[in-house]
Amino acid sequence: MPVSVITGASKGLGLELTRQLAARGEHVFALVRKANADLAAVPGNVTVIEGVDVTSDDAMTKITEALGDTKVDCLINNAGAYGGPVPEGDPMAMFAIQSLTNITPDVMRDSFELNTIAPLRVTKAVLPKMAGTGAKVIIITSLMGSIADNGSGGSYAYRAGKAAVNIGGKT
Repeated sequence: MPVSVITGASKGLGLELTRQLAARGEHVFALVRKANADLAAVPGNVTVIEGVDVTSDDAMTKITEALGDTKVDCLINNAGAYGGPVPEGDPMAMFAIQSLTNITPDVMRDSFELNTIAPLRVTKAVLPKMAGTGAKVIIITSLMGSIADNGSGGSYAYRAGKAAVNIGGKT
């Protein structure tokens, strides 16, 4: 049975990837900061590893210990976020936080930590567990990380973080 590891598996793309891979008979290790009812309801062979903050080196030990001797066929680095606070009652205001006039070094650092460094950190931790020839590492990214397709501008931290992870994934 193929084995996949998915970061950020509690919602969005990560949750749906967990559903789809489990439905086709894979053993899925779902890495999350906090489990929820949606993830718990996924049928199939799903092992939830809770308390995994991909921005923390300490979490890498938790991942490798949970995997034990399991050989991983596919690692999907899905965890990521736009970055910056989401103002209460006005989710569209988060985009203003990443405008040229409002962006801060802290927002840039936080975005790089989650969107660029974390996939490298997780891959490095899981690499010794990879099944060998044919094993895959996938990085979920965004068109906003494209230098060529940046007609709308803005979103400095998110764009830079995704562009950097694209380069890292290509190397």
